[in-house]
Amino acid sequence: LTRSYCVQKIDRHELKQFIAQNTLLFGTQAQPGIMQTPNNEIVKFIYPRKTFSKTTLFPQAANFEKNAQVLKDKGIIGPVVSTTVYCRAANTYYIVYEKLAGEEIRHLCDQGQLQHLTDLARYLADLHSKGIYFRALHLGNVLRLDNGELALIDIADLKSKSRSLSCLARGRNIAHMLNVLEDKVHFQQFGLGQFLDDYFQQANLSDAERRLLVWRMRLRLHADMRDGLGTV
Repeated sequence: LTRSYCVQKIDRHELKQFIAQNTLLFGTQAQPGIMQTPNNEIVKFIYPRKTFSKTTLFPQAANFEKNAQVLKDKGIIGPVVSTTVYCRAANTYYIVYEKLAGEEIRHLCDQGQLQHLTDLARYLADLHSKGIYFRALHLGNVLRLDNGELALIDIADLKSKSRSLSCLARGRNIAHMLNVLEDKVHFQQFGLGQFLDDYFQQANLSDAERRLLVWRMRLRLHADMRDGLGTV
């Protein structure tokens, strides 16, 4: 947990009032996923993953706030959490954080702006060099901010190391991103070889380390994406 971690508790009536005051961005009014407050803040709701699970919601909410602080400490832009709230009656947490002004890389690629994948490749290499393994990595979880910088969102599923990631971890993380169904077409059009070239230009890796990374990727990639590597 972060040193400042503190959970505010509310009842079901207060939760319903809170939901009614905000704008739904994702999910339903009965079970919102993402909302926006009148103050332009983002609200992320966290629900149990399955009924009667022994795992409580507390770690997920705590991880989000902890990871926000980790990113800040490493000079990486991400959500700044202002409030974490728990409603026991609804078995629900929600996290309130400052909205980051920008567009998802996925949305930009949907518009044909594939050049942003070059920035993403270099950004990912920088994250890996700083020890960040973003397990939920996909084009919808990275924003291009209005000032041109990149930022991470939805950061509950993230690990931080004290040193740069190993080649095996890097290859696994990149392969996970390339396998995401919604994003495959963008990487195929851009070229997997080009994406790796852009990544390697930023990453400080030896030839042997690069070969090990690509080997790990091949093991993890789906067949349709693995073919795109060619002789890389």
